[in-house]
Amino acid sequence: MKFIALLLLTITTSALAERRVQSDAELLGALVYTDMSVQFEGETAQVVLSHIKDELGVLMQIYWETEHTEGFERNFPVHLTLKDQPALVVLEQILEQIGDTEDSTWQIRDAVIEVGFKTRFAKRRAQRLVVYPIDDLLFEIRDFNNSPQMGTGGSGNGGGSGGGQGGNNGGFNFGTPSADPERLSKEERIEKIIELIKRFVEPEQWDDAGGECTIDTYNETLLIRAPNFVHRQIGGYSFDPLRPRHLRKRSVRYSNEKTKVIVPPQPKK
Repeated sequence: MKFIALLLLTITTSALAERRVQSDAELLGALVYTDMSVQFEGETAQVVLSHIKDELGVLMQIYWETEHTEGFERNFPVHLTLKDQPALVVLEQILEQIGDTEDSTWQIRDAVIEVGFKTRFAKRRAQRLVVYPIDDLLFEIRDFNNSPQMGTGGSGNGGGSGGGQGGNNGGFNFGTPSADPERLSKEERIEKIIELIKRFVEPEQWDDAGGECTIDTYNETLLIRAPNFVHRQIGGYSFDPLRPRHLRKRSVRYSNEKTKVIVPPQPKK
């Protein structure tokens, strides 16, 4: 009976995980494949974000300023004009304006699109632990510090004459490869990878810069505890945004604290 109960629990957990991934793919698909034209001329942040939420028709949690918590100012004026742009592009440009006092972003968590300040999402309770194998990044092709060198040999009395003569007339002299040159140890290469991540992915969010995100190592893996908006810049999403059948596949790149949506040109009729 215990085995059956454990089996049922495993199946249920797997089904719930698949359902959550499907929901997240639908949310990301709405952001990537919904094109919008907007013209805001001083409308408040509350009106603007409510409009985006209604256009997308998805669950969206917006963190507003209250008496007890920091958040967006509801009456902040927005000025933005865009034509036929993915909703994700529109949303990020709106966030650039209403988050002028503190960095803001969006993220997908628990089948909801969250919009708010980065500091709120980076709190320990909102983070998740992800394991990143990096063995392929640590692999190095063997090198030598004494590569073969081509040069003339012999006594220097000319080559090509006296076909039967011995010696190295006009020949080649190859150096003998020796041991590998001095290079970084595996531990040093791992530290270099960590340094690059912290430099180019949300530099202010890491613990050694005063933030709450952390990177630890175990064997040839990185153990990164961070919020969704940080993880997507490191490894992207494990799923593709759900695409409507009538639209061509779009590419999404998460880098430099921004998202770029590459829309392929429509085929000529």
